[in-house]
Amino acid sequence: MINRIILVGYELKPIPKHDGYFINTKAEVYSQWVNKGIHGVCKQVKKKKLKGSKTKHGYTMFKFGRKEKFKYLHRLMIEVFVGEIPKSMVVCHKNDNPKDNLLSNLYVGTQKQNIGDSMRLNNFQSGVTNGCSKLKKEDVIFIRKLKKADKHLPNREIAKKFNVDRKTIDNVINCFTYKNIT
Repeated sequence: MINRIILVGYELKPIPKHDGYFINTKAEVYSQWVNKGIHGVCKQVKKKKLKGSKTKHGYTMFKFGRKEKFKYLHRLMIEVFVGEIPKSMVVCHKNDNPKDNLLSNLYVGTQKQNIGDSMRLNNFQSGVTNGCSKLKKEDVIFIRKLKKADKHLPNREIAKKFNVDRKTIDNVINCFTYKNIT
């Protein structure tokens, strides 16, 4: 079996556990498989560059067969060129750009490090900028004013009005969340 093939000056390596698929140091994925319609897929010598799919957050992923799960390109790069990723670790982008999957931009780290990179580069989505946030900026301002006006109003009643958990209201009032809103 051939372990390494040089293609246009970039090292091309087979992807483990995925026969007929290769990846190079430029973060490009290639396949030897060709769909022959009702005759199924056939393996050929020539390799075809694959595009992959994009997630809504901009990450590139590939599926190696109909019954396989998607694999992220940044994880493939580390697995093929560096080694196995420990279970509790994630692959981080140094510049927090999910489109930049070169090895020089990737490292294996903890989720805390990954979030730290995002915060350091001002890309961390928190508060009203987070897509899962139920509260708008106006809601946060209104909640804080409401609580100042009536300190005896229970937080659970405010929570019911905004369809959120009581703990969310506690965090808003105590400025643990939505810190940038005054």
